[in-house]
Amino acid sequence: MEKKQIIHAVAIGSALVLNLSATAYAAQSGDACTNGTATTVASDASYFVKNNFTPKCSNNTSVKFAQTATDFYVKGASSKGMHTYGGSTEGGGVGVCENSSIANPQSSISPNTSTVSGFPLGC
Repeated sequence: MEKKQIIHAVAIGSALVLNLSATAYAAQSGDACTNGTATTVASDASYFVKNNFTPKCSNNTSVKFAQTATDFYVKGASSKGMHTYGGSTEGGGVGVCENSSIANPQSSISPNTSTVSGFPLGC
């Protein structure tokens, strides 16, 4: 094979791998609880949740989730509380997501799928 053809084959192969990776790891997100009312989290073979489930939600709580093909992230708050809480399947447990109280915690419960220094994944 000529050098030029090998470079083309490598470039095409790399583009294919990058495209497959971007598709496989695109995050999907949604609501699991809204003010204490549960929403069914639907299964999808290309994401982490493989079986539908409906969470049990306490009154006044709201919970959002995000998932990729390999991980599940969650963040929630109570309308009567002063903090948000987050966690993920990547380990580290569930914990508080801010150092000081916030006025309306339910307004900032979209889970973060990246590391936030000092806080669990999901915060």
